[in-house]
Amino acid sequence: MTAPNRQAERTERSTEALLDAAAELIAEGGLSSMTFNALGERAGYSRGLATARFGSKRGLVDALIHRIWRRLRDRDVLPVAQRDHGLDEILVLVDAIREQAATERRDMRAMFALTFEALGPDESLRERMVEFTTSMRADLAAALR
Repeated sequence: MTAPNRQAERTERSTEALLDAAAELIAEGGLSSMTFNALGERAGYSRGLATARFGSKRGLVDALIHRIWRRLRDRDVLPVAQRDHGLDEILVLVDAIREQAATERRDMRAMFALTFEALGPDESLRERMVEFTTSMRADLAAALR
């Protein structure tokens, strides 16, 4: 294995650890409890790495939302659902979402926390959650069509 590959693996591992820590902190206390200091401490990295990797809280939240949706898509849920028809297709999608909620509780709890927090005064978060749900709906609608 070459050095660049090891570096890429370390980068991926640290990014996942930071996202895991962010999801835990958000699930436990909401977005306000997720500071870069707390994030670095929880993940075992410096605050500077989180800042360098994501740039801002907004960048980190965007990366977390993207990861949650990507994991559902990576399970090939949408293509599998497209092989079925009508109610069977919908049941495949519902089962996959239920499975993700069961196996990735931390991420799903974080997503629910972000969704409810988006109802508050943070307009930027509200816009991102609307974008996320709109995108999710479009993907699901396309699968159902």
